[in-house]
Amino acid sequence: MHVAVDGAAAGGWEALNHLVEVLIEVDAAGDEVVARSALKLVAGVAGLVARLDRHARQAPWYGPYQEGALRRVGARFSVSTSGPVAMALASMHGDGQIRERAVTAMVGRPCPEVMPFLVLPTGDWVKPVRDRARAGLALLLADDPGGYLPAVLPMALRLDARLRGGFAVTQIRAALLSAADEVWRGLLGSGGRRQRRFVFDIVLAQGWLRLPDYVTCAEADSDVGIRVRAADAACREAVWTRRHDVLRRLARSVRAEVRVVALTGLVRVG
Repeated sequence: MHVAVDGAAAGGWEALNHLVEVLIEVDAAGDEVVARSALKLVAGVAGLVARLDRHARQAPWYGPYQEGALRRVGARFSVSTSGPVAMALASMHGDGQIRERAVTAMVGRPCPEVMPFLVLPTGDWVKPVRDRARAGLALLLADDPGGYLPAVLPMALRLDARLRGGFAVTQIRAALLSAADEVWRGLLGSGGRRQRRFVFDIVLAQGWLRLPDYVTCAEADSDVGIRVRAADAACREAVWTRRHDVLRRLARSVRAEVRVVALTGLVRVG
């Protein structure tokens, strides 16, 4: 499985087709734990799920692969009995009715590993598919934000750059606003740069962090974007509350971008 995923990540049509063949074999084995692990592995490679989705609607005009493996998934897909891999693959099928049935199955039998594949059809060009996926995603995020947000957020942000993830991003924002502190703290402490900045901007706008938290982020966070945002928030609050000690502390930071913000704050307070 790892070899097929690595090959698809760097390869072309045939490598993607081979990955689908391997996933079909995983599905046929009937081991749900292995199947879910396989989906998690695929979703963990940036852009691979979206490439599989495009692959599903492309086939070469000649050669041994004129009938792509994904197109054969529909023949064996069943809403009531298919496993998570079959559901995920069928949600990319070229037939809109099969995609709609797959979305119905994913919503009816959800698990975190299929959630990235549910995000894709929220931007489907077929309205019944799109509507069903959107309703399902909104419901699942509302029911269990802690369980599903970590799986949904990376995919939604990747799609948002392609103008297909706007609905999903809106639902994620709504789920974060109503989630418990440990949910957004967990997302802020893990994931890629884009994810962490997205979460931090929401946290910042909502005022969920206190001055000591901003200072800690400004001094120690690994992402320069978050350090600058945190330093700005800390220094603004320090100016308003006359916390000159905070401004002086940040002005001595080893981070040049933090020092600049703090020195500006010191100038403002005289």
